[in-house]
Amino acid sequence: MNQSRLIGAAAASVLLILLAWQVAVTFRAYYTLEFDSDLYFLLAAGRDLATSGLGRVTYFPNSTEGWDVVLWTYYLPVLLYGALAALFDISFEQLPVVWLVELLVLVATVVLLFRRFLPWSLALGGAAITFADPQFWRLATQNYNLLAMVFGPWAVLAFDASSRSLVPRSQIQYAAASGALAAAAVLSFTTFGLPVVFAIGSVSLVHALTRRRVLAFVAFLAGGAAIAAASALDLFLRLGPDRIHDLTATLVYHYTAEDPTGLAGVLVRAGYFAAGLIVSPWAPSLLPAGIAVAGILLVRQRAIADLPGRTMIQIAAAMALAWIVLGVLLPRNVTAPRTGSVLPLLVLATMIGARARAIPRANWLPVMVAAAAASVVASTYFLLGLPWPPFGVGVAAAVAIVLAGAGYFLTARSLRVATSGAVTRVA
Repeated sequence: MNQSRLIGAAAASVLLILLAWQVAVTFRAYYTLEFDSDLYFLLAAGRDLATSGLGRVTYFPNSTEGWDVVLWTYYLPVLLYGALAALFDISFEQLPVVWLVELLVLVATVVLLFRRFLPWSLALGGAAITFADPQFWRLATQNYNLLAMVFGPWAVLAFDASSRSLVPRSQIQYAAASGALAAAAVLSFTTFGLPVVFAIGSVSLVHALTRRRVLAFVAFLAGGAAIAAASALDLFLRLGPDRIHDLTATLVYHYTAEDPTGLAGVLVRAGYFAAGLIVSPWAPSLLPAGIAVAGILLVRQRAIADLPGRTMIQIAAAMALAWIVLGVLLPRNVTAPRTGSVLPLLVLATMIGARARAIPRANWLPVMVAAAAASVVASTYFLLGLPWPPFGVGVAAAVAIVLAGAGYFLTARSLRVATSGAVTRVA
């Protein structure tokens, strides 16, 4: 068995083990009637949609998000569960099976995303690394995230097809599909979808200015606007002016009563969000290392001859940046652990950069040592039970930054000394 087949077999085994475990969890929940409120609120809104035509969560009166008016943050999942309730009268104990199907679709989507840029063995390897990450796996096992996590990669794939195409008509069609899928991600879970729109939209704008893809950019906006307009019209017809007014008033009050504004408030939120990225309260993750590598690759993208590879690196970096900006602006809704949804793109960007040797080999080892040091601190913090201040996440993040920086510079210096010594001996 050659090396590529060995990598593919090992990666496929990891994916199968993870899925087998989740199949067991799913059927345990099914046969023991295990109740999960995170699953039930979507079904409750779906049933309300099927009966009253509204799509509310009636057991959340006076919801600060307006869910007692309509579950607008999960527009498409509510339509899905409403259809299941109307057609099959689905009950809550059957929901884990629906979720399992959605998870399988997510796994297939991530594998196809990697396969678009890498051979099968490496594609399976990248997918296995992604799903084996504890933080990403937790996101993937939360049912209400799944549709947005599926639509996001499909929007990226459609944009990649538009970017690769040399035929103007195909460029426009794929760009419109990308905009529609990005809008679908927003309608599946607003928090997860907004970074998708920002990332693809910003890269599409850059291509419009640098590659004369203006019509593709317009098509992307038109595709997203069409889906947004259709959903807005549906909500208006369903709710009527009075309920729309109540929902708007609730959201305006809620979001204008956010955390304190001003420079001090922004800096505090930015620091807390950054600390949550470096030392996740959920589980140790490859996310901070992936963001750092994506940033380095963005700076060195000219070293990558493959244009689609460069585009993917741009999207990965832009999406990570979008999460950070939104996390500072909307800290109640956009939390640092949820940024883990970008991990497939970050892992893919890292593998693209490694294959293209965009980062010199002498620089990879310091980066790996720094990532390992930060991971040790994050794992220690997590195993200690997430201590509260004064030894909280801020202190843990500071320690991780110091150790990662020290590891990087000491390793880089050792390599320079070793290289200069070898050159001296040869001379």
